[in-house]
Amino acid sequence: SINAEYMGVFMVVLKTIRTRYFAVNPQNPTEVANPVPGTVVDSKVVSNFLPEFYVCCQHVNQGSATPTKYQKIFDNSGINANTLQMYTYCLAHSYYNWNGTIRTPAVVKYASTLAKFAGQVLQGRAPAKQIQKFLHYL
Repeated sequence: SINAEYMGVFMVVLKTIRTRYFAVNPQNPTEVANPVPGTVVDSKVVSNFLPEFYVCCQHVNQGSATPTKYQKIFDNSGINANTLQMYTYCLAHSYYNWNGTIRTPAVVKYASTLAKFAGQVLQGRAPAKQIQKFLHYL
């Protein structure tokens, strides 16, 4: 059970999805393009059972933009949906190793990078004490 004195939101972040969204030009309905960065889809095509939404964080020059899907599985924070969507979009801009936006929030990318580093480089060993307090895996 989760301690009630702590407030938080637990989200499932899915970046490997087949869903694509396109923006239609109002002057020419046959002309479609990738959605602008910051586009949020949170109605009509989302689940009725779980609170979920899609966010397109990046500008794509070639091919089609793939949104990231977010599913809220626990929330005792009282944060409204619009604030949570804006927060996830803003976190895609704060990854230390990249100047632009990434598809997922920076904390998810850091966790993924750390897991990859631990599995491929550390292989069960602890990192040296001198670097344990730093983001050495980046």
